[in-house]
Amino acid sequence: MNITNNMPVWLFRCNYIDLGSKMPQYKDVTSLYEHNRCPITILYTETWDKHCYETLLKGEKVSHAPSYVDRFIKLAHLAKEQDVLIILEYKDDGKGTGNKPEKKIGIIRKGSSIESKKDSIYELFYLELDADSVITIPKNQYTILNGLIPSNVTLGPVLNRATAVNELYHFIKDKTPITLTLQNFPNERIEDLCTLWLKSKYADEIIRLEKVYIENGQLNFPVLDILGKTSSNNVLAAQVSYTENENTILSKMKMLNMIKTELHLMFTKLSDEKYIKLSTKGDFRDIMHVSLDKVWTDLYNDCTLREKVEELFINKNI
Repeated sequence: MNITNNMPVWLFRCNYIDLGSKMPQYKDVTSLYEHNRCPITILYTETWDKHCYETLLKGEKVSHAPSYVDRFIKLAHLAKEQDVLIILEYKDDGKGTGNKPEKKIGIIRKGSSIESKKDSIYELFYLELDADSVITIPKNQYTILNGLIPSNVTLGPVLNRATAVNELYHFIKDKTPITLTLQNFPNERIEDLCTLWLKSKYADEIIRLEKVYIENGQLNFPVLDILGKTSSNNVLAAQVSYTENENTILSKMKMLNMIKTELHLMFTKLSDEKYIKLSTKGDFRDIMHVSLDKVWTDLYNDCTLREKVEELFINKNI
């Protein structure tokens, strides 16, 4: 699918916890979640935060504004000009269970305005998703939605995977076929792509795996991503490095070289020519190499394997 109007994507985390009378400003968590709202709260005692909010809302500059206020206003200004696709995460369901509710994805429509609500000790400001646009994401589904912005950031733009999130949204909402690229594929699943390729006909016989012992960093072992046995009964250790940073790759090659197996293999974004020069420089000529571009091309151009790639994208086991 080619999305002609690729929407900007923002992730919004609402960390409010419903504590009832102990923390009155957080007592409406359930209502906020059910109405698909993206809220910030400013206490009446937070005079600097309110000053920054009002100044930025008028389009004027202010130094050292709280980041949550600054980003909320940037989002509001953006939504004045165009539709914005929002991934909405709530920390608490507001029902006293302590459970984290399911994520939502929806659209703040172009021209939307900030709404507000006053309470005894705070003022709540929020933008609301168009109810007809909202989809709910089942828990533990779609790993592409993980790690989009730093965990300590409550709201911010999604940059690296914005196109992929658009694709995923339209796939779920409209059943529109997905057009994937290596660049918008979830980093967490690239090791799975490499394992799939190693078991396929596209891997040379010397490295083709008949049995996989470890995949996708199952042991959380930093020097090893894939471990398996080839048809020749040789054990292959492989490392996946989704980078072109040569120092990073050299460091991983050094660690991989310490593994006592018959075969060693690196998957990187480098071309074979660049990799050969780098491996010679580091005296790692015995470590074989497969470019991630080749892995992607082989898998995605094969109709049967492409289906498995798409299943990985939507977080199914293959």
